[in-house]
Amino acid sequence: SAFAAILLLLPPQNAPITIDSDDDGRPELGLGAAAAADVKAMSLSSDGEGPCRAGARRRRSSRVELLDPEPGTAAKFAGLGMVYPAEGGRGAVLVTPDDLARLDSGEFLNDTIIDFYIKWVELEVLSAAPEAVRNRFHFFNSFFYKKLSEKGSEAPGRALRVAKARRAHDRVKTWTKGVDIFSKDFLFVPIHDALHWSLAVICHPALIEQQMQRLQQQQQVPAAEA
Repeated sequence: SAFAAILLLLPPQNAPITIDSDDDGRPELGLGAAAAADVKAMSLSSDGEGPCRAGARRRRSSRVELLDPEPGTAAKFAGLGMVYPAEGGRGAVLVTPDDLARLDSGEFLNDTIIDFYIKWVELEVLSAAPEAVRNRFHFFNSFFYKKLSEKGSEAPGRALRVAKARRAHDRVKTWTKGVDIFSKDFLFVPIHDALHWSLAVICHPALIEQQMQRLQQQQQVPAAEA
């Protein structure tokens, strides 16, 4: 895959190294950014009894051995970038070193990583399927729901639900220009909300359209009878 090609550029694993942390808490050059921050926040007592408490008097620290120190992901790939798919075009995703760092343990995924994976599923996982099968799916990127759910400037409670839905539709109606989403069987919509990512899968949207038409007909019948 594209990520595998980039990973080939990685240097081999380094052997354990030993660094000095001076009284001012600054480690020697060459330490990875994450490890340097950890060493700066920690001072080992010279008698080896463990880290000193914050604000306590510190003596010159003993030598600290770091096993397999690694620079941050962003530093590893500094100066590199990746466009997927490689030929670019509409919907292509640009992945930067800062984006790759979001794959590290404890980090939050960002929209670029989500968009890359959605595009990878669309182009790689479904690539072997017949065209008739591929045409059953439609994939939105992470900005679709963000745009769809933007809040308007109207005062809360004044606008009707139908009016709000129409305004939301107006914000994204060009996103599916040339695509009949009601002819699809499954629509994939990545959603970011409250620091969490979710994937909404809308199944058989044509049934929604049919239900809306029935509701409209039911509303018109009482009006005609009146």
